[in-house]
Amino acid sequence: MSLEKSLVKIAEKHKYEIPTLPDELKFAKTDRERLYLAYIKQILQKVRQDFLTGLEHKEEFQAKEKGEGVYIFIDSDGLKKLNDSLGHAAGTAAILATANGIKQALRQRDHASVSRYGGDEFVVHVEGVPLSAGVAIAKRILEAIHKQNIADFYDGDDAKLKETLGKIPLKASLGVGRTQAEADKAVYQAKDKGRNRVEFFSEGQEKASSLETKLLKIAERLDKEKQARLID
Repeated sequence: MSLEKSLVKIAEKHKYEIPTLPDELKFAKTDRERLYLAYIKQILQKVRQDFLTGLEHKEEFQAKEKGEGVYIFIDSDGLKKLNDSLGHAAGTAAILATANGIKQALRQRDHASVSRYGGDEFVVHVEGVPLSAGVAIAKRILEAIHKQNIADFYDGDDAKLKETLGKIPLKASLGVGRTQAEADKAVYQAKDKGRNRVEFFSEGQEKASSLETKLLKIAERLDKEKQARLID
């Protein structure tokens, strides 16, 4: 078996845990041993990441221990239509643009982990924040997604397609919840209410968080009224 195949087997075995390296590699002394160790680490890094976006794999994300906080589920709007009408390369560019928007919106102090959860789905976990802060972060993410230009992430040589992609607005539906299941349900609420928006899960909230939920709804209503006045 070749060295590369052997290392890939090690990487696959330990892809979702901290690997136990062979004794001869734990304290690499020679250049050859250090090269082996660096190569293993490189392969492990690759298999733990989504090949397209560089974000965490779904399995890696699920395997991580997470403290209390909020989940933000992000579902790209209109990707299937984009794929069907303009081709796979256009859809890939939209996925990359969405991922870039998410990365740009998150700050180091957010203590967030991000995963590409499906074809056009992403999930974020932000540790140690209340629901209200999660909603604020989700709105920041949506704003950053809106600022992305899909054409910037198209690497093909079709100039006409690139020009078309530059005119297509990037949109997404976001759901926020205390659990991943709640965030997922909130995404469906966002889609039901017209898509390209942020919704938070409120059904069955505990009494301790009911006031926070009411305040969030009031803030959302006031924001809508403010926008309406600006339009008028």
